[in-house]
Amino acid sequence: MTLIVNVFFAFSYDFLFIVDNDSQSYLFINGNEIHYQIKRGIG
Repeated sequence: MTLIVNVFFAFSYDFLFIVDNDSQSYLFINGNEIHYQIKRGIG
């Protein structure tokens, strides 16, 4: 949640946050793929 909020304020643009089954997160801004990977496991 914190990472998503930080990204929102950082880019201040509409973004789509998708989590893949491979435990990898992808961030799409304005339909553009950004080099941004998040490792899940922090609960």
